[in-house]
This record gives sequence, structure tokens and C-alpha cells, in this order.
Amino acid sequence: MDRLDSSAEFCSYLKNLWQGSKPLLKLFRTNKCGYLYDTGTNRILACSDLEYTLLTNLLTMDIGEALKRTQSCCRPAEFLKILNSMRTVIEEKNILKTKVATQFGLSAHFENMEALITKSLKMIILEVTEKCNLRCGYCIYNPHFSQKRNHGDRDMSLETAFRAIDHLARNSVRCDQVGITFYGGEPLLRFSTIKECVEYARRTVANKVITYSVTTNATLLTPEMAKYFANEGFGINVSIDGPEDIHDQYRKDSNGNGSFLKTLVGLRRVIEAYDDHKKVSLSMVYSPPFSEEKVNRIAQLWDVYPWLPKDISISISYAERSPVLNNASTQPRMDYSLLAWAKENYLGAYKKGEKAHIIASSLIERNLARLHQRPIFTEPLGKYHLNGCCIPASRRLYVCVDGTFFICERIGLSPEVGSVFNGVDLERVSSTYVDEYATRSLPTCAGCWALQLCSTCYAHSFQNGRFDLDYKGMSCWLQCNINEELLKLYCSLLETNENGLDHLMDWKIV
Repeated sequence: MDRLDSSAEFCSYLKNLWQGSKPLLKLFRTNKCGYLYDTGTNRILACSDLEYTLLTNLLTMDIGEALKRTQSCCRPAEFLKILNSMRTVIEEKNILKTKVATQFGLSAHFENMEALITKSLKMIILEVTEKCNLRCGYCIYNPHFSQKRNHGDRDMSLETAFRAIDHLARNSVRCDQVGITFYGGEPLLRFSTIKECVEYARRTVANKVITYSVTTNATLLTPEMAKYFANEGFGINVSIDGPEDIHDQYRKDSNGNGSFLKTLVGLRRVIEAYDDHKKVSLSMVYSPPFSEEKVNRIAQLWDVYPWLPKDISISISYAERSPVLNNASTQPRMDYSLLAWAKENYLGAYKKGEKAHIIASSLIERNLARLHQRPIFTEPLGKYHLNGCCIPASRRLYVCVDGTFFICERIGLSPEVGSVFNGVDLERVSSTYVDEYATRSLPTCAGCWALQLCSTCYAHSFQNGRFDLDYKGMSCWLQCNINEELLKLYCSLLETNENGLDHLMDWKIV
């Protein structure tokens, strides 16, 4: 490669390379260094201060003006050295070449989706009842949520449950292992149904490992139930939000009484029944008023109750926006106290060579693993994954009490995709959950620097029974901000210990 002798040559080079549009990238800084994330290749590269200034100017100004402005900050020889170095990296690493993405298509959504749906179904989620013994203030099944059905009186019949299990058996011929999850309402209200389903699955889903799980508020959990779940190897997910006053603020029964003490009794029964605590997990809801001080108090649950395993798996999420919540004007999607607390705790522990608090690890490590395991491309591909969307009706299938199929339990009102009586409507899945999503999302996603890091999915995109681009846009904005913070944390950790995240390569990212 010939050496550049002037900024005018570099200006011509970039104009020819970019053809009037700027590349997709993100510049960010840690406390020690500036970095460039290149969208097309998924690379992260460190930058000198002068390189960072030049790139910032190039993204925000006309190329000629950017070069002129940057050149005024240094000696001519130093500036020319930077230009030659940058051109070498551009050509060797193929960075700064991705502009507007041309299409989605880098996933099985566009290749063999039908085969995955009909031969590789991995999990069914059975809504065994609409009934619940609690009336949590933020629950999506309360009347103030127009996007979900209300708490109801219907139970899933055994016929419907068995038909769903039959569907799993027929459509998982390529899977050695499948899962059945029991959901509600409060599924323990139908404990007998759960046991009947397990017995039926044993007889029906032949030659496969079957994993079972249940999501419960644990207030009805008896020692006998705990023993049964442990003996059957169930994964059990218990809902608890923190210390008593925080938990009871919203998790109340139908009489308005707090549920913490009953949940705690049920949770302890589970912990005592299980030898393998990896099968026990906590589902925590972070509700307003939001503050890092509140997260600290939630984290103290392990100090108050030392019998809680320090390595228990946790999922913690924001309460859905609801007029019932205190401080209802607060937008959960725009609060960062949870992430800020987790970042500080994780980084502080990392620098000391210690383990972070389990809440911080649960929030941070899976996202760090995705960054650490991200594929690095030798050149921009032009095709991209369909955001963070799974293969609908393949990874999981949500079965309502009446046997109707939906693609996920986390989505509000959304188009059904079949039933236990008629199977999956492949045309509905293809047209609504793939084609429409891709077609309507691409104009926005095409120019987004975080396109390859995005975890936005169907759950963030459907409202009032249809795909809603404005609703999805709120998640897009949040995703970009979170990904920038994660990039900063990731690089800060590697600056501290470049090998300290190697264990994340062992994570299985689904």
C-alpha cells in the first residue's frame, strides 16, 4: 500500500470509500482509553486520543473539515502518521466500511424455519390455570393492563394438556432433550394437573430427556410439593422481590395482605428439598421508586437470610408500566439505577479478584458473555440477524388454557399461531413474525450501530395485537444505551485483566 503524502490524499480515499454516507460504528471511552466498535465486522479496537478525535470529527463533519480541524491539534508529521496508520487498519481489518445494512437474512428465520418448527420444537409452556391467589400490583394479568387477559377462572383440561404434549412429541424428532414448563396464574393451584402431565409425558415423549420447570410465587408450596419437584428434577423459579417491605409493596393477596412471609417459607422448603441448588432460581421484579439505594437493600436479602445460596440463578426485570404503580410517571425503560449498581459492583469485585454479588453477576455476565463470544467477521456481510428474535414456535411454544398457541408468554396481545387441535399455522408465523417484522424494522435497524448487538425481540414489538414500530422504538433506544454501557464495562474489565473474562467462553448463549 502506497504511503499517503498529504491529508488531501486521505480525504479522497475516504470519499471514495464512503460514497457520501458515514460508516456504522460507535465511539466510546473508558476511564483509560478511547475505543471504536465497528458494526460490520463486530470488532472493538482501541484508539489513541488523536485517532479518537479524528474519528469523532469524521462522523460529525464534512470529511475535509474534519481533517482540517484535527490537523490543527498536532504536528504535520504526527498527523500524517495517524492517517497512514488508520488507512492500513481500515484495509487490513475491513473496518469503517459498513454503511446502511441491506437486509436481514443471517439466521434460520430465512432458511429452514419450517423444519425447525415441525422437527425441532424445544419447549412447551403450559398455562395450567388463569387463577392466582395473589393480586400483585404490577401483574400483567390485572385489569389495568389492556395488553393481557385478566385473571380468569379457567383451568387447562387434561385433554388440552395432553394434546400439547403430543404436539411436542410429534414436532421434536430432531431433539434429544425437550422441556415442559408449567405456568399460570399460579400453577400450584393445579398441582394435580402438573403430576398428571409428567406421567403422561413419560409415556408419550419417548427416547428423550425431558426437563420440567415451574414458575411459582411459592405461597402455596407444601413440603410434599417441594419433595416431589426435587425428586422429579424440576427447575423451580420462585418469585420474590427483596426484603419484606419491598416485596410486600406490590406482591399482595386478594385481601391486600403482603405475601412475603408465605413466599419465604415456600422458598426455604425448596432450598431444603433440593441437593442441587442450580435447579432453583429467583424471579425478581424491580419496581418504582427506582434508586441504587433500593438495589442495595434488595441485595441485602442474602445477608438477612444466609440460607439463601450465594450462587442461585436470578432473573431481575423492571415492573411493567402501570397506573397502579407508585410514581407511575416514572418510565422503567428509562431508568438506569439497576444497571449502574450492577456495573459498579461487578467492576469493583473484578478489580479485587473477588466474586460480584449474585444480582450483579446475573445482570451483567450473560451480556458480557455475548460480547466475549461475538463472532468477528473478516469483512461486513451485508446480512444481519433479525435482532434478538428466536425462531418462533420452535424455541418455545406457549399454550393457553384453551389450547391456543402463542410464541411466547412474555408478549402482550399478539397474533396466535395455531392450537393443540390444528397445529402451528406456519403461514401466520412466516408472514407476521418474520416477514412483517423484518420488512418494517429494516429501515430503522439499517442505520443503527448496535444492529449486531441488539436483543430486542417480539416481546418488545407487539402491542394491541399487532406489530407496533413506535412501541419497538422505545426498546431500540434503550438497547442502544445499554449496549454502549456494556461496551464500556467490557473494555474496562479487560483493561484491568485481559484474561479475566476467559471463563465466559464456557457460557452457553441461547
